[in-house]
This record gives sequence, C-alpha cells and structure tokens, in this order.
Amino acid sequence: MKRFLLSLFAATTSALAAAEPPLAPSRGLPRPTGPRGDAFVLGAVAPPQRSLQRVLPAFQYDAKTAFPDTLEIVYLANARPIHVRVTLKVNGKPLHEVWQAHLRKLFDAFDRDHDGSLNRFEVENIFSPKGLSGLLGGTYYHGAGDDGKSLEDLDRDADGRVSFAEFAAGYTEAAADLVRLRSLALDDSVDQALTKELFQRLDANGDGKLSKAELAGAESILLALDTDENETLSADEVRSVPKVTADFPGMVQPAPTPPKQPERDPNLELYRGPIPGTVVQLMLKKYDANKDFALTRAEIGLEAEAFAKLDANGDGKLSAAELDGWRTTEPDFTAVVDVVQDYAKRFAEMKPRGGKLPAGCELRTGENGRVVLRIGNQLLDISTATPPPGAIALRTTEQLNSAYPTDKQVVTENDINGPQFQFLRVVFDAADLNGDGKLTKKEFRQYLELQEETIALALSASFATRRPSLFQLLDDNGDNQLGVRELRTAWQRLIVLEPTGGDAVTQAALQPSAAVRLGFAAFAGQDYSLPANMFAKPGARKQVAPLWFHKMDRNGDGDVSRAEFLGPREKFDELDTDHDGLISAAEADAQDKKLRAKK
Repeated sequence: MKRFLLSLFAATTSALAAAEPPLAPSRGLPRPTGPRGDAFVLGAVAPPQRSLQRVLPAFQYDAKTAFPDTLEIVYLANARPIHVRVTLKVNGKPLHEVWQAHLRKLFDAFDRDHDGSLNRFEVENIFSPKGLSGLLGGTYYHGAGDDGKSLEDLDRDADGRVSFAEFAAGYTEAAADLVRLRSLALDDSVDQALTKELFQRLDANGDGKLSKAELAGAESILLALDTDENETLSADEVRSVPKVTADFPGMVQPAPTPPKQPERDPNLELYRGPIPGTVVQLMLKKYDANKDFALTRAEIGLEAEAFAKLDANGDGKLSAAELDGWRTTEPDFTAVVDVVQDYAKRFAEMKPRGGKLPAGCELRTGENGRVVLRIGNQLLDISTATPPPGAIALRTTEQLNSAYPTDKQVVTENDINGPQFQFLRVVFDAADLNGDGKLTKKEFRQYLELQEETIALALSASFATRRPSLFQLLDDNGDNQLGVRELRTAWQRLIVLEPTGGDAVTQAALQPSAAVRLGFAAFAGQDYSLPANMFAKPGARKQVAPLWFHKMDRNGDGDVSRAEFLGPREKFDELDTDHDGLISAAEADAQDKKLRAKK
C-alpha cells in the first residue's frame, strides 16, 4: 500500500507540473528544442486524440510585394526634371531574392529540431527585428533589449508555431534598413580655386570668357607649366607656379577665405518607396520663373508629348495638381545596377522610356558598373563600388580571436569568466547551435558568420551634387592629367556646355552635376570614389592598341608623342597618319592589323 501511495503521489506531481507552462532550463545546461512531453499517469486512461482545428488560415507572405527592390532617383536638373527607377541586384540576383535567401538561412540555423518551424524555445535565439536592423547598420547583435521576437509577436495564425512566412514577415520593417540612403554635402572650394587659376591663365584679355582663339592656345600656355616634363599637366603643377599680381608683385596670391560648410542640395533626392507629393513643391520652386504657381513647357523643359499628357485641361500650363501626375507616371529612365563583391563583374545599365532619349539628353554607358546621363550641361552619374578583397572574412576572424578563448576548442559557461568574454557569455545560448550546453569554436564561428553575412548584405546609396572644376572638364579620360589631345579638343568639348549660347565659354558652363554611388554599406566609409571625377567619359581609359604602344606611352595620356616614340622619325611619321604630331591608339592598332594581315 505504501508503495502504491508513493507512486500515486509522484504521478500526481508530474501531472501538475505538466500543466504549468514549460520553462527554459538554467543557463549552461542543454537547451530543449520544444516543450516537455505530456506526463504519463499510472493507471489513467488516455483521452481520445482529437485533431486541433486551425482558427486562422495559414499565414501567407509575398516577399516581392513586401520588399520592393527599387530606388527612385529624382534629379531636378536645370534643363528639366529627371526620374530614374533603379532596380537593385546583388551578385547577379534581384535584391528581394537575396534577402529571402538570407532569411531562410537564418531560419534554418535557428530551427534546431529541423521540423520546418520555430517553437517557443527556438524563438528565444533568433535576432530580434531591432537587432537585425542594427546588424544592417553594422553593429554586432548581442540580444540586449530584445523585443518583438516572442512567439506571440511572430505567430500570425495562432497555431503555436512560427513558420518561415511568419518569420520573414516579422522583419518587414527592419528590411527598410537593407538599403541605406547616404546624402553627402561635398565641399568643392578646392575645385573652384583651381578653376579660377585656369581661367586666369587662359583668359588672355581678362574679360572673364574663354574664346575659341584663347582655348586654341591652351596647349602652349599650360604645357609651359609642365615642371616634370612628361608632356601632361597635373592639377598640382597648375597650383604650384607662383602668379604675379598687381596687388602682390612677385608674390603668390594669398589663399581665399575658407568657405562655409557645404549644404545638401535639394535638387537631388533618392526614395526607397513611391515619390512623395513634396516633390511637386520642389519642382515649382525650381522651375516657376514667373512665380504664378504653374509651369509652362518652356519652364519645365519637358518634350511636347510628355507635357500634353500632364496638361489635363490643355491650357498650356501645369498646375500643382497636374504636375503631381509626373511623379506617378512611368519614369523617364529605368536602370539596373548590380552590386557585387568582384570588381570585374560590376554592372550598370540605363534605358530611356520608350527607347527614345529626351531632347537635350545623352546617355553614356561605361565599363565596370557606371552609366552617365547628360542633361544639357549637367550630368547624372550612377556607379557601383566593391568592398576591399577579403574584408568580410577579416572581420569574422578578428571578432573570433578577441571573443573566444584562444587555447580551447570547446567551452562551457564555467570556462568564460572574466570581462574579456562578456560578448561570448551574452550570446552563449544562441550560438550553441545544437543546444547541448557546450559551445564549440566551430559553432561560434558559424554564429558570427550569420551576423557578418547580415552586416555585409546591407547596401548604401550615397548621393551628392558637385560643381566641376575646369580642370575636370578638360580631363576627358579621368586620369587626373591634361594631355596634349585633351588641350587641343578643349573648345569643342566646352562650348557645348555653355548655357548662354554665345561664342565663348564662361564659368556658367560649370554647373553642378549629380552622382549616385551604390555599394555595400559596411564599406561605404572606405569608398572615396564618389568625389572623384564624375565628369570624365565612362570607359575612356580602355583603348585597344598593341603592347609597344602602351609601353611607349610613358605618361599614360593615350597618345605617343615624338619624344616618347623610340623608333626613327620616318617610322613615326608613317604611323601618325593624320600628321598631328601624336600617334593615337587607333592609329597604332590600325598599323598592327595591317602587319598581322600581311603575315
């Protein structure tokens, strides 16, 4: 009898314990992957098994609709407004597919019993929505202040489990940080000082204009400053020569007063979603010359067909209500930009609406992920950046070495006492991927890689406007040197940018242009190419020419001069078919093809 009573007492206690909500075990012990099983009561008859009825339908999630992978660029150029819709790719795949694949990898990592759903205990270890947003911002996740990741927060259909669709939907708001907009205010004071210097040297009569005759003399004037005698002129060579002035005879002119901090240009904006209605007010402020709160076709610069579609009442003016249709219609251009980790595989392309370029626009597509749209005398430059090689693996290794005991391959919580292991102690249970209460170095590396891959996935869209220097406009191939051919062609390249339509080039030709740089957010601070010469022609450096040409072209300006040519004068004259004193890459390639044909 005593044995029977003890058995009955033990069974009753087990039954009461089973009625309580399951509790997580103490830290450092094996972690369960699900609730405890029902207790077995001695002598009790098992109740009939009834299938649970789902109260709500299974939760559905449309990844593409929930996360659009497009950016809207609005550039209010002087000649007309431009709307470009950019579709983003990462390593050749649409951004929303890349995001979904990464969420699936996170889900599978935390689904420790591999049953295709997360239970209450498994949900404890996932990244919270706030934590995931922090990872996309470049901050490691440690689990402090976790909110929004309980079973009740994620279980949309109330079936007691979290499906992948529910898991992905829980990060919808955090996914807004996947593409981070980074507006830059660029200081162009140095460029303007260089422009002033060049204008003064080229403007022989001092009237503030550069005539055709004055630019024709650019070669002789500027190459006189070629101190290193390499037949090209650098910006430093222009600045380094003292200039005699009336106020300071024989002395260098004093440096100008430093300008105030540059401000953000409202004429260039990027949006992750639909273009807001505030753009209409910006357009009126920009283009409404007579301040009548309406825009004529002459003011806004749109082609006749596009203007007529917006002018609903046909009065020849666009009111604010009619102008609002501009932001909701199809964009002027669509672009595809592929942000990749391999420098050689960068890609960007842009196409006009209907396949026809608007009047006054020119589209240049370059190599290595760059497109340039010219709108009048301004440019919109869209390009991509790549992270430094091996940067992602390096971050993981550094974090692993600093957080995990160097002399161990497996640790328990008793092994990680001390402030140097604080991060490891906080993430111990989450990183213990098999839940056995022991954390191997391999498990910790895998957990770090989940964080690193999330950090590395975030993109940045840096954008800014910059007024070019005269030096940059002359530097046609973007090599930061002015070669002889660039100086000889200065007039025909500059006069087309002159907005006055006159017979001379003024500083009005140097209008601010826009640049958008897309890359991985974790390395945006290491990308210094946005402020570089966005005014050079894309792909201008790539020239097809025989090897001897590139070896003789010692200054890299794309031409071989008489001084650089190592052969006899007669051979130089034979190769210089246009007799301009320079052998171009095309001339060298033509001669090489002739020789190969004879063989």
